[in-house]
Amino acid sequence: MRCCLIVGVALGLLLTPLIEARRCYYCDIANFRTCVGVQITCAEENDCYIGRGAVRGLPTIISKGCSKASHCGRVRHVTYMGTAYNLITSCCQAELCNMGSEVQNKTLMDVAAAAATNLSAKTFLMVLLLFLL
Repeated sequence: MRCCLIVGVALGLLLTPLIEARRCYYCDIANFRTCVGVQITCAEENDCYIGRGAVRGLPTIISKGCSKASHCGRVRHVTYMGTAYNLITSCCQAELCNMGSEVQNKTLMDVAAAAATNLSAKTFLMVLLLFLL
């Protein structure tokens, strides 16, 4: 009976999607020095991004948030304080990876450490069940 219960719970966990929404920093288009960003939760299919734009003689602008992967690396035409900018987006896939003015490309060890400290209840239960089997 115990074995069937463990197998049933394990199958249920394995059949549910393991993708979880990630958190990113968000700020609307702003001068890069004033864009601190607030934490937001993105849709499961989104990456974090930073968009940067510059015009000679004017301050660099920045934007942060969530974006579909298909929009990463593209140029967006925006107007900020009456000036047209080309905002170039860079994306990253780690938790809160768009904190600074550049995307943080984490190493595998950084991602593993973050995952180990931020285990979701579902992931913890899967690991526990695999250990018990």
